[in-house]
Order: sequence, then structure tokens, then C-alpha cells
Amino acid sequence: MSFQIGDYVEIEISEGYYRGEYASRIVRVKDQSLVIVAPRLAGTIVPLKADTMLTIHICKEDARYVFNGKTLVIDEQEFGHLTIAVPENVDRRQRRSDVRLAIRIPVELLYFYRDNVPVASYTISSIDISAGGIRIETSEQFPLHTKIMLAIMLPDNDEVMAYADVVRDGRLAHPEPGSNNNWWTSLKFINMSDNKKKKILKFIYKQQELRVKGLI
Repeated sequence: MSFQIGDYVEIEISEGYYRGEYASRIVRVKDQSLVIVAPRLAGTIVPLKADTMLTIHICKEDARYVFNGKTLVIDEQEFGHLTIAVPENVDRRQRRSDVRLAIRIPVELLYFYRDNVPVASYTISSIDISAGGIRIETSEQFPLHTKIMLAIMLPDNDEVMAYADVVRDGRLAHPEPGSNNNWWTSLKFINMSDNKKKKILKFIYKQQELRVKGLI
């Protein structure tokens, strides 16, 4: 594979207080390592120690390249850069059009159907979203393959209506204090139009760009 300056990177921290996924990009390519923009949370650089093991996703037009790499002792970190060791074996995966973004946005769940029309609803928050599906916080456990209609509230009052299938669920490791939402539920969109998928992808790419710049 050939990595280049400017390639989009997703940094995955699998444990600890800063567990999560962070947007980044390549700023320098070395023989056995890459210099990337350090992960940021609310505009502040996430503090990482040397030899921290990270999962790195590099998104190219043809595929997504994934590897586990250790952070190296470097000087660039104080300038907001991080050097990652690249192993000999890098996993190449067919690129998905539904890049996933960890973000909290309002989602209205429509339920209690009468003649196939929803007659009641309640609003919850997303955990992450892609053009292929969404993971949400819920106060109840839905049976596998339950069909749900939902309205995803994107910024600027842009609403995306979707029909989805429950594919996975589980208990939240750290539910919000005072919230009754103790479950996470993964939903796969059913027969979503290309126009709606493009709208979600546009939102995701915009958020990724802002995160790389440290603006959010």
C-alpha cells in the first residue's frame, strides 16, 4: 500500500478514559512510521503516552487499511502531531461507503403503529451513525429484527426519515447520570434512498473535517 500526506485517518483508542474514535490525517510519511495529527477532544489534544497501542484506520479511495500501531517517543507531539509505528502486515479491507462517526444527535423513534402509521414517538440520542445504520441509546431492549421508523435530526433542522432493523444491542457501560437509557441498540437502515445516504455522508465528512482542524 502507498500512504500519502493528507490521507484521512481514524484513530481508535480501545481502553481508558479517552476510549473512542478520533479523526486525523497523515502529515508525514516515514519508512516504518507515520506522523499524524494527534487526536483531539473538544479542541484539546488527547494525552497519550509512549507505547500506547492504537488501532489505526487509513481511508483510501480503493480500500480501508487497518493496523495496530504503537505511539513512539517523539518531539512533534507538543505541536499536535503523533508518530505511529507501522507493522509489516497491514489489513486491507474493501472500502465501505458508510464510514461511521461517533456523535450525539437527536433521533425521534416512531412507534405504536396503527394501520402501518406511527401514532406515538419519543426522542433519544445517537451514539454513532453511518450511511448504513445508526446506534442509539434506548430505555428498553428491542427484540432482534424489530422494525423501527425513526427521524434523524441533522443540524440546520435537516431531518432524515429512515426505516430500520434491530441487528444488535447491549447494556451501556457508562449511562448518563439520571437517564433511563441503559441500553444501546444498533439499527441497520432498510432500503434507504441514495439521496438520504448522501445527505448523511455529507454530514459525516463535514464533522470529520471540523474534528481534524480541532474546531469541535
